[in-house]
Amino acid sequence: MDTKFSDWLRLAHLEPTHEITQRRWAGVEELEKQLSAGDAVKLVRLLYQMPVDATFTGEFATVFHKADNSFPMSNHGLELAVLAGSVLAHFMRNNTTSPLADLIGMALLTIDGSGMRKIPCLVDEFTNRSRLQVNAASAALRDATKMGIRPSQIKNFTEELSDIETACNQTPPPIVEPLKAIVTGVLSMIRATNLNQKKMQSSFELFREESDVLWWLTGGCSRDTNEPFEKLPWPGTAFHIGYDLSELVRAFPGPLAHKSILVRALEQSKADVSIPVAIGTVIGKVEKEARQAWVAKHSESDVFSLCPILNAVNWSLQFSKQSEWKPKLTEGFSIDAASKVQPIDIVVQIYREGLLLRMWAEADHG
Repeated sequence: MDTKFSDWLRLAHLEPTHEITQRRWAGVEELEKQLSAGDAVKLVRLLYQMPVDATFTGEFATVFHKADNSFPMSNHGLELAVLAGSVLAHFMRNNTTSPLADLIGMALLTIDGSGMRKIPCLVDEFTNRSRLQVNAASAALRDATKMGIRPSQIKNFTEELSDIETACNQTPPPIVEPLKAIVTGVLSMIRATNLNQKKMQSSFELFREESDVLWWLTGGCSRDTNEPFEKLPWPGTAFHIGYDLSELVRAFPGPLAHKSILVRALEQSKADVSIPVAIGTVIGKVEKEARQAWVAKHSESDVFSLCPILNAVNWSLQFSKQSEWKPKLTEGFSIDAASKVQPIDIVVQIYREGLLLRMWAEADHG
């Protein structure tokens, strides 16, 4: 059991007894073992108390009701939110190297809004866990101790071949054991070669990513518009920079130093990046064609609903005035589009949204 589980239950205004804690945790463990990418996305929405399919919510609650007949099957939104977060946190703790754990971590960081969202403390508990997961996974990508290529051991089959030659002069020829030894040796070499090949492919992808990012920073040019950052309308530049880097990532969940990379790119805009800007202003300075292209590409994704800024972009295309769509950002994500934040926070948020959409597109949805 997670050492913080009792504290999490208290966030739902429960005073958990030992018996209640044990029964609730039994449900968490059962759900964690069978968690899929699709269910994980629904649990993220449940944690943030966003609309979720009623069938899924009912099935989720039923798991806990089976473990404890006193579990409420209605008016339990806050407790379900805490239990959803507990399942996600438990999965990340038990499966630190799983791509699904990285997807969960990125989903929680993305919907959090990079600190722009006004969130209750119960969500903050699980966001902190997701940040540790993503940072550890990013650091592990470039862990030099795991990237070394081991020399393949070339097996010498002289002895086995000699045994086969001797056996062929006997009736019947006892060649099974010598052949078994040869096959075992060959399979061992194949496995070692495949492992080295995977490591080389992984290293190649990382080198390619670093090369692409370096050329992008050196050129200081938007991949969408082919215009230098300094010539793009500020602060719309922030959107292009964040989205560009998310498209350049080749190994998920991206580089640990992504924020420093984005700062370097942002500085090339020649604008005063220390002056806070409003989300509405950023979106208003992005070309309509670019906004339409982003929405057309991603709006059908199952994780699009977890992306605050891209949803705001979508609403900006549906309404002619900012005053008409800004309230929707507040209602849907508890983010004030008029409040001013540091440009780098918006850039990081857009980067995470783009990365989450790509991670989902390549995930196993089973």
